[in-house]
Amino acid sequence: MIKVVVVEDQHPILRSIIKQIANFSSEVSVIGEATDGLSALERIQKLRPDIVFTDIRMPGIDGLELIENIKKTLPGTIFVIISGHDEFQYARQAMKLGVTEFMLKPIHQKTINEVLSKLAETIHYDRHERKKRILYDTLHVKTISESLTQTTLDYDDDSNAYSYVVMLICAGSYSNFPVDVSHPLCDFWSHIDLPAMISTHWSGYQDIWILDGQAINEQILIWGFKEKKQDNVDPKSLAESVMCILSSFLVPITISVSTKTGSRLADLKIEYQFSRAMLRKNLIFGASSIILSDKSKLAFSRENFTIESIIEPKKLSILLSKKNKALFLKEIEHMLEHMHKEAYKQSAIEKCLKVVAALCENMEINQHDRESDIELEIEELLSFSLNYKALFLALSFTFSRFFSNKSKKDVPGSIEIILDRVDKYLLDHYSENISIHDIAEMVNLNSSHLSREFKKYKGMSPMDFLTHTRIQKAKELILTKSDFKLMEIAGMVGYSNQFYFSKIFKIVTGLSPSEYRVTFTPSNSLPRD
Repeated sequence: MIKVVVVEDQHPILRSIIKQIANFSSEVSVIGEATDGLSALERIQKLRPDIVFTDIRMPGIDGLELIENIKKTLPGTIFVIISGHDEFQYARQAMKLGVTEFMLKPIHQKTINEVLSKLAETIHYDRHERKKRILYDTLHVKTISESLTQTTLDYDDDSNAYSYVVMLICAGSYSNFPVDVSHPLCDFWSHIDLPAMISTHWSGYQDIWILDGQAINEQILIWGFKEKKQDNVDPKSLAESVMCILSSFLVPITISVSTKTGSRLADLKIEYQFSRAMLRKNLIFGASSIILSDKSKLAFSRENFTIESIIEPKKLSILLSKKNKALFLKEIEHMLEHMHKEAYKQSAIEKCLKVVAALCENMEINQHDRESDIELEIEELLSFSLNYKALFLALSFTFSRFFSNKSKKDVPGSIEIILDRVDKYLLDHYSENISIHDIAEMVNLNSSHLSREFKKYKGMSPMDFLTHTRIQKAKELILTKSDFKLMEIAGMVGYSNQFYFSKIFKIVTGLSPSEYRVTFTPSNSLPRD
């Protein structure tokens, strides 16, 4: 509901405007009226309307003084000036107060319709974005504050009239690394107009919000609907429809959808947390699937396999001790083939591979390699591999180092020379389209090994180093190239997609490019958006 107050000192005009507003739409309601400035000030502060239609010249205080007073306490209030032909000088003053809508007397229905259509669109958009910010902050805070336990997302007349369904969408594997731009699908969602796809298929819902997930390859969908329609809402059907849309992109998609609805912010956060926990536990590696998030399933579900039924620890230990790399990797390959055939969950694969990793570390082979966290490396390989073939290639390189007779002391400085080369290449070619695989191929190293060594050397992965280099260059361009559009700056630092550039810029700096521009650039030399 959009709430309106009308202020006009001439009763016939006042009654006419109120009637015309009522004729526009039942979603717009006149909740108050006044014939003088002082009464209007009191009623607006009490009723807190979305829109105020006000005359300029009237008893008490005039319309301009009314606007100035209200803007101090209710800055979001939208004002529409009702003026005569001889009051243009007042209109100019109103524009300085932020007023953009003016109507000349006599007021016609067509004029009312045009103004309200425009303002209604603005108000609905602002409400949607405000709720989106509230939702994002709620879902991403670590703990639920006491104030959220009873707080609803709705704050209009129809408070508590809507319920919400939480849906989490993951492209590729589950990632334990929230912000890692070296992830192969880090920009997947930037190339998909998910809002347009969703709005095309589901225009009947009151609201649909699309938010960034905890990991860079995740998106959150929150569906809002009237509670009286709740019985007709099937979360599973919603998930199946979304899956149908995304199946054309040839990337494994997992949708974890809440089976329960909620109206309080605390409810939404809890359902999101369980949806992500179910995603972590039940995502099928290398395949698309739908997970119905249920607290009881998370609490009482058990794995339907034993480690011993998949791998033979004693056999692998013998192969390790004899340094028979070929047969060892063949065993790993057979294990992965079995897992692929049986559609194993990523969590189960991770558990098995960590057992293998422990066997490798327990063997007295290449003790110098123990300084690396191989369990963390296993998690990274699973997160970044899109299929079993890619996973096996990455694992082959990782496990191969346990069969090498060389230590770091045998090749002093060699890796440092390679890393210096990578460092220089990234600094010289940051504006180009670069992937971790391109860099690894250039220096003849496995990408995971390169990332691990580079992180020891620089404190961050090659792709993180590239990202920070690009954002630093972007910050310099924003401050020095005032005639460049932000889209042009994005291209100059290696981002073909402006929206993805903006997302990464905010992750690194805490500000969007536009916010950074406004904060650090003199107002007389702002670059164009």
